[in-house]
Amino acid sequence: MTSEISSGAGLLPAHLFDQALRSVATVRGGSQFLEEISKIFDCDLPELLSRLDESESVVVAFADDAPVGFSIATSLLGRSTMLAVYVRPDSRRRGIASHLLRQALLTSGVVDAWALPGDRATKSLFEASRLKARRLTMSVE
Repeated sequence: MTSEISSGAGLLPAHLFDQALRSVATVRGGSQFLEEISKIFDCDLPELLSRLDESESVVVAFADDAPVGFSIATSLLGRSTMLAVYVRPDSRRRGIASHLLRQALLTSGVVDAWALPGDRATKSLFEASRLKARRLTMSVE
C-alpha cells in the first residue's frame, strides 16, 4: 500500500466525512462534541464540509489513490485547534493518523487538540506528538 498526504478542503470526500461523523456520534461525549462543532461553525453538520474553506487546514491521507483519513484544524479564540483526526477502521495501525497530525502541526501550527472522554487512542496520539493535557471540561448531561 502506497500512501500520500494532500491538503485542501476540496480533497475531502463527503462519504469519508460522513463516516467520521457517524463514528463520533456513537462514542461517549460524541453527540455533545458534534453539537459544539455545529455551534462553532453555525451550521448543521452535513453542510459543514461544504463550508470548510482556506481558513481551515484540511489534510487528507490517500492509500493507493483512495482517501483513507483526514484532519481538520481551525483557529478558535486565536489558537490553532485540531478539531478532527479520522482514519478509516480498515486503514488504522499504519501510522496514518500520526502522519496527518504531524502534517497539521507543520502547516497550521496546532497548539490545541480535542479528544473525547475515554478516547485513549486519540489522547495517546496527541501525547506522542508532544501535545500535553492542560484542561478537562466537565458538564451535566
